[in-house]
Formats: sequence, structure tokens, C-alpha cells
Amino acid sequence: SSMGAAGPVPTSYRLQPKGPTEARPANSGFSALALWQILPDDDKPTEIWFLLTEAAERNAWAAIQAESKKLGVVAHAISLGNDENIDNASHFLEQTAKNIPEGCTLTLDITQGLRHHAFLFFALALYLSKFRDNQVAGVWYCRMETEKGCPKPIIDLKPVLNLVDWFLALYVFQATGSTAAIAGLVTGKAQEYFRNFSQEFLTGVPVEAGLSARRLLTELSSEGYRLGELPLEENLRRLLQKEIEPFVGDFKEKSECKLDQAELARQARFIARYLETGQQNLAFGFMREWLVNRMLASQSPENWLQLKAREAVERQLGCLTSLLSNKKDPNRKALSEELKALAKD
Repeated sequence: SSMGAAGPVPTSYRLQPKGPTEARPANSGFSALALWQILPDDDKPTEIWFLLTEAAERNAWAAIQAESKKLGVVAHAISLGNDENIDNASHFLEQTAKNIPEGCTLTLDITQGLRHHAFLFFALALYLSKFRDNQVAGVWYCRMETEKGCPKPIIDLKPVLNLVDWFLALYVFQATGSTAAIAGLVTGKAQEYFRNFSQEFLTGVPVEAGLSARRLLTELSSEGYRLGELPLEENLRRLLQKEIEPFVGDFKEKSECKLDQAELARQARFIARYLETGQQNLAFGFMREWLVNRMLASQSPENWLQLKAREAVERQLGCLTSLLSNKKDPNRKALSEELKALAKD
């Protein structure tokens, strides 16, 4: 928690929303100490750290110590220094980060303190959770502006923090095709489908990726499905559907995949995405396979998944390449008249 210049302000607090398992309201001069009283025993922090401006050290710290001792919880102070440091974001973040043990679980109270402290806590939570292996259990804020005489509701804003994970995961999907990060944010069948699609997309296997994309789209579109308790959940789900749709295969099993113009166009979209995202190694490798598929589509589309048929076409392409540089190559007998004419031209 943090404090600006004010001293204790006796207030009655409660968790929001109300429910049958809600803890009783708590009275305190400080929102962090009230929150500590209200939270279930399993969720109570073992220590409370207060970031204090110079004014808060004078006006609040003694009262914090007295109330903390009465409650039986350890309180620590992190000094933000004199007034010159009040608006110094680097000082705030560095002083806090160096005092937070790596790997511990954090509960943030952003009710009191200066207004910009809430934004700094947000940046701090991202840094500690992504690079210091700290877990954020909750981000609590009290709506102090509610009517007088009523316990002030404390609400958990952690779902807003969770949005950042989703934004990053979606960005990685758009930039690379990997949905591994998204798989880490969902549960159930969707988690398996996202993991499968990620591996299949990044190894250039369009039929398997098409199956996983189809299963994903079906799951995301199913009645009642939600990504979680998230702000913008419906918007995020629509974005995911939009990104997945171009790769969805029109088949339910690999053996049902027909090599027609629609399937070739779907596979070409993989190449386009690879080129768009700068993954030339995948694009060029897939181009070779696509060319084989294109020839199989005109020769023996019913056998296009069979290794023998693919190898035969690959030999033809090898001969064609040879003929383009050496028209006297004896391997020209392996080519059809149409391909010979193409090589001659």
C-alpha cells in the first residue's frame, strides 16, 4: 500500500460484491489494514509494506505501527524520500522492487496514496510478475465516494491486470502464429487445442493445424463459453475467432481433407501469414510443399496424403528443375508432355 500526506481516516470497509460468504465489515484508519482484516485467513498477507512520502512518515507511520501491532500483523515502511522524489516514477519503482522478496505472493492496495501511485503499482505488478516470479493475488481499491454511513466497498481490480497477459498473448499470436501463451491462460479443451495449433502452425503442417483451428473455433463459439472473468472478454473472444478463421479446415478428420481449390487457397494463407510476420524459413518450406500439392491436385488428388504419390511428384519437380538448366537430361522421360512443354518454354 502507499500513503500520500494524510494521516489516519477512520472508515468502515467491506468487500464488494456482497454475498453469503462475505466477511464482516472492518473499521480502520487505513485501507490496507482494513483489507487485511476482511480477507479470508488463507488470503491474508503475512506482512504489510507501506510506501510513505515524507509527509506520510510524519502524519501516518506512528498510527500504522500502533494499529498493526494491535492486529498482530507486521508492518514495514519504504521511504519515498523528500518532496523532490514524490513525482519520480523511477525512484518509486526502484525503492519498492528492491524491498520485495523475489517469488513471494503480493496483494496490492491502491486506495490511498497519491493519485499517480495506482499507475506505478500497475507497472510494478507487471515487472515483478513477469521478471521476478512474484504472483499477484489481488489488486484492491476502495470506492471511498459512496454515501456516508455505509461501509465503503473494496473491489478487486486484478481482472484488469490479467488483461495485460491477454493483450501480450494475442500480440504474440498475431506476430508469430504461436498460441502457446494463450494456452496458458485458458483451461479445458481449449487449452489442448491452442497448444496443438501452436505447434502445428509453427511446424508447417496445414491439415493438422486446420483440424485444431476448427476445434478451437467450435469451442470459442459454443454457447456459454467464456475466456474467464475478464473485462472486454467478448471483444477478446471475437479477436481470437477472427485470427483463427482463415486457417480452419473444412473437414473433421485428416482423412476427410480433400485437395481442391478451396483447400489450396486455405493452405496458401499459411504462406501469406508466414511472409507477413517475417518467418521466411517457414514460408519457403511451405511453398515447396504447396507446389507439390498443386501438382497432385491436377494429377491424383485422391492420393495426395500418401507418401508414394508425393515422392513421385517430387521426382517430377526435380526432373523439371534439371531440364530448365539442361534440356538434354535423360530424366526428361519421367515428365508428362505438358511438363516437357513447360520446360521447353
